[in-house]
Amino acid sequence: MLGNGLSTGQQEKIMIKKRVVIIGAGAAGLSVAQQLRKQDDYQVIHLEAQAEVGGRVKGVSFAGLNLDSGACFLHHKTLELYQEAKQRKWLAKTGKVGVIVNGRYLPSWRFAIFHLLPSMQKSKRLIRAFYRNADPLQTLEALIEEQGFNHATAHFYRQVLGVALGGAVDQVGSIPLKESFKTAKVRPEQDLINQALSKPLSELLGELFSEQISLVETEQVVSEIDCSQSQLVVRCTNGEVFQADKVVITVPLAILKKGSIHFNPPLPVGHQQAIDSLGMGQGGKFFLQFSQRLWKSGVGQIINTDAMCQFWVPEPTQPILVAFYVEKEGELHSRAQRLQLLLDALSQVFACDVEALLIDHHHEAWSFNPYIAGLYSYDRVGSEGARTVLQQPIREQLFLAGEATIEGHFATVDGAIESGKRVARQLLGEC
Repeated sequence: MLGNGLSTGQQEKIMIKKRVVIIGAGAAGLSVAQQLRKQDDYQVIHLEAQAEVGGRVKGVSFAGLNLDSGACFLHHKTLELYQEAKQRKWLAKTGKVGVIVNGRYLPSWRFAIFHLLPSMQKSKRLIRAFYRNADPLQTLEALIEEQGFNHATAHFYRQVLGVALGGAVDQVGSIPLKESFKTAKVRPEQDLINQALSKPLSELLGELFSEQISLVETEQVVSEIDCSQSQLVVRCTNGEVFQADKVVITVPLAILKKGSIHFNPPLPVGHQQAIDSLGMGQGGKFFLQFSQRLWKSGVGQIINTDAMCQFWVPEPTQPILVAFYVEKEGELHSRAQRLQLLLDALSQVFACDVEALLIDHHHEAWSFNPYIAGLYSYDRVGSEGARTVLQQPIREQLFLAGEATIEGHFATVDGAIESGKRVARQLLGEC
């Protein structure tokens, strides 16, 4: 026995532990940490730039309600989050759906009868055209235009797809998007859902990763990853330095695109090209409280075909709307401008001075958050295979996780968690 009470074998086991630094404590980073901490031979150091954990999944208290300031829906029945929410009986219905068309409010059944049903054959052609397209320059916008939809239906597809994908459809490449779904064996028209929860998604993540959250070192802004020696060195802006055998990077795609983290040596050309080729959605969320309810009782969601903006009613008894909006890269409005656009649109729809009825509002400006810098990734023209490239370890030292690094399940919290599991398997030599 040694002086510290450990046998030689126990001492050696501790000394040979692999040190892994995980950068980013969103869903992907928490997923990696959870998997690695199950292993005795890994020492995990988990760093997060923000003052709180969660990344793009966070809670906000507004008008007496606990709501999600970021992601709030589940999109895959087969993945972990849906099963966990189902087990807890947290799955909820969204209520009736309304549709805004040319500044007018329509119940979804009227929109379906007068717009979607007459275009059913064209809608089927759109799906077939998506799967059959072989033109690398074709965008979703071009595919929509080719079908000859009526004005309202064309706008419906533009805006719904734009919100779901995080970018205007004239920026989304048809082939890279198709290939991403194909690689994951996902048929979006059959497999994807938009499942609401009766409690905040941030609360579900808090329960699933409670142990990992307590071990995260917050307000650690990583500025450099030095891989020039056998031991990797991670430097933070506050002067702290961490050494590691492996580093897992789970920061949002936009942070990598901005070059906020300096790599020595630089990232391989293939990885950098993959980062540059993918798009990053821009936008945010507004929480709006009014003095009275403007919409009919029972409405849970309002689809806006006039702009890339959707509305949800988080609590049917309260006059509160949540507005999620998407903007083109490089065309961001200020908070005041975006708020005014939303209020003007609602005033036209409900034929009243909505601004005079506004009591309070809160803006979650994801694009202006220096540690997030956007919504989620989307497939631009020319980004074929980019997500697959980002899954490849760099010199067996650097590993990338996050929603941008997974095919088929990108842009979702479900996908971010799966990407974390994949990196853990890579580190453990299981794939």
